Amino acid sequence: MNKIKSTLFIFISPWILISANLFFVGSFSLAKLLTKETSVAVIMFFRFFAGPLYLIPYCALKRDSIKMNSWRLLLFRVFCGVSAMSCLFLAFKFGDIGKSTLIFELSIIWTVLLDMILFKKIPHTYSLASIPIAFLGLFFILNPTNLIIISIGEGFALLGSLFNAGVYISLKRLRDKYNTVTVVFWTYLISSIILIVPAMPHLAALTSGNFKLLITMSSIGFIGQLLMTLGFKFSTAGISSLFMISIIPLTTLSGIFIFGEVYTGLTLTGMGLIFSSLMVIAKYR
Repeated sequence: MNKIKSTLFIFISPWILISANLFFVGSFSLAKLLTKETSVAVIMFFRFFAGPLYLIPYCALKRDSIKMNSWRLLLFRVFCGVSAMSCLFLAFKFGDIGKSTLIFELSIIWTVLLDMILFKKIPHTYSLASIPIAFLGLFFILNPTNLIIISIGEGFALLGSLFNAGVYISLKRLRDKYNTVTVVFWTYLISSIILIVPAMPHLAALTSGNFKLLITMSSIGFIGQLLMTLGFKFSTAGISSLFMISIIPLTTLSGIFIFGEVYTGLTLTGMGLIFSSLMVIAKYR
C-alpha cells in the first residue's frame, strides 16, 4: 500500500508543484496590486506572520518538536529572506511583475556560482554553457545601449536575486538538521517580529478592503509554500526545480492580462534566453 501511495505521489507531484506556482502567482499578483496603496513593510509583515499563525495550531495538534539550535545560521537565513522578498516586492511596486520575477530567479545562477567558489562543486557542462547565455538575456532586458541606466524595479529585482542565493545556501544547510516545519516556523516568526517595527506606523492607515487583500495574499502564499514542500518531497531536485521555474511564464501572463504590461521584442528575447538557461541549469546542475 505504501509503495502504491508513493508511486501515486511521484506521478502527481509535478501537478502539485504547478498548483503551488499558481498560488504563488496569485499571492504575487495581489502583492503588486497592494503596493499601489500599502507600504511594502506591511505587505511583508502579513506575508511572514501567516507562517506562525497557521503553524502553531498545526504543531500543537501534531505535537511536533520545533526545537532550533543553529541560531546564527537561521538569522543569516532570515536576513537574506527578508532582504530578498523586500527587494522583490519593491521591484513589483516600481516595475513589471513578469520581468521582476524573471530577474529575481537569477538567484539560481548565483547559487551555482557560489557552490563552485565556496564548496568546489563543479556544475554540469550544459549548466556552465547556459550561464553566459543567461547574462546575454539579462543584457537585453536591462538596457543593451547603456547598462549604467536601468530601471528602479529591475535594480531591486537584481539585488533581490543576490540575497535569494543566500537563502538557498543557508536553507540547504538548515535542512540537513531540521525539518521544513521547524525552518519555516522560526524563519517566518523572527521575520515578522523584525518587520513589525517598520510596519507599525502604517497599520492604522489600512482600509478594510486592503486588510482583506493582505489576509488573502498571505493565506494563498502559505498554501503555495505547503504545496511546494509536498511536491519537493516526492520529486527529484531536478524535476522539482524545472516545474518551479514555471512561475516565470505564469507571472508574465499575469502582468500582461491583469496589469496591462507590454514587452518589446528585445525584452521578450532576453526573457526567453534567461528562461531557457534556467531550465537547463535546473535540470543538469
